[in-house]
Amino acid sequence: MFRIFATNDDGIYGKGLVELSRKLAPFCEMTIVAPESPRSAASHSVTLHKPLRLEKQSDFPWPADALPGNIAYVCSGSPTDCAMLGVLETMKDRPPHLVISGINDGQNLAEDVTYSGTVAGAMEGAMLGFPAISVSLDSRGEGNYATASHYLVSVLERLLFQASPGRPWRAPDEERVRQVFSGSRFLNMNVPDLPIEQVAGVAACFTGYREYKDVVQRMTDPRGRPFFWIAGERVRNDDRDGSDVVAIAKGYVTVAPLTWDLTDYSALETVAQLLRTLR
Repeated sequence: MFRIFATNDDGIYGKGLVELSRKLAPFCEMTIVAPESPRSAASHSVTLHKPLRLEKQSDFPWPADALPGNIAYVCSGSPTDCAMLGVLETMKDRPPHLVISGINDGQNLAEDVTYSGTVAGAMEGAMLGFPAISVSLDSRGEGNYATASHYLVSVLERLLFQASPGRPWRAPDEERVRQVFSGSRFLNMNVPDLPIEQVAGVAACFTGYREYKDVVQRMTDPRGRPFFWIAGERVRNDDRDGSDVVAIAKGYVTVAPLTWDLTDYSALETVAQLLRTLR
C-alpha cells in the first residue's frame, strides 16, 4: 500500500488539506499532521525552546470511501515541526513513500518559496530523506481545489510509476523515484485557479522573480506610536519564458524542481580563487 504523509500551513481544517484527503484517502494510506492554526509564511522555522503538542483529530472530515487506517493529528508547531513529528514519530514504524505539503490556499511562486510554510513542509520531508512535493492553488478562498488535487494525482502517477498504478496505489517505482527526487531535490507545484477543462497543460519550470515597491508600510497608532505592515505593491513580473510566473499566467500547472542545498556551485571556484591567499 502506498503511504503518504501530508501537512500544510493553513491548519488542520484547511480547504486544500481536506480536498487532498478526499482525493487520495480512497486509494492511499494517509497520515496527516497539520498546524492547529494557520502558519502562512512560517518558512522553515522550527520550535526549539518549548514543548510541542500532538493530538489525534477524530473529527477530521475523511471521505466516506477512505481506506481504513488513515489518521490525522493536530500539532502546536510550524509546518516544519509537523513534518518532523509526522515522519519521525507518527510514521516511524511505517515510513511514507511520499511527503505532500498542501494544497495551499494561494500561490507559492518565485520568491514565495523562501517564505512559504507549505514549501518548507516539503523541504523538511526531503531533508529527512523522502520524496516530497509542495502543492499550491493560485487562489484565495473557495477556489478550484478539485483541479489542484486532480492534477496532483496525474503528476504523481506520471513521475512515480512506470505504468498506471491502478487502485489502490502500490509502492512507487524505485528507479523513477531516483530520477526525480535524487539528492536534495523536491518539487514545488502550483495550479491555476481554473476548472479542469480550462487548464492549458503541465509545464516544468524554473522559479521566477517579482519586484515590489513600498514593502514596508509605516503607520501611526492613536497614541502617536509607529507600527508597520509588511505588504507592498507588485510592480514587475518575470517575463522569461519557462518561469513559473509566466507559465501559470498562461493557465499551466507549474512543477519546479527545487533543492534544499542552497550552495551556488557555479560561484564556488571564483570565491575560492579570491580567498586563496588569505591567511
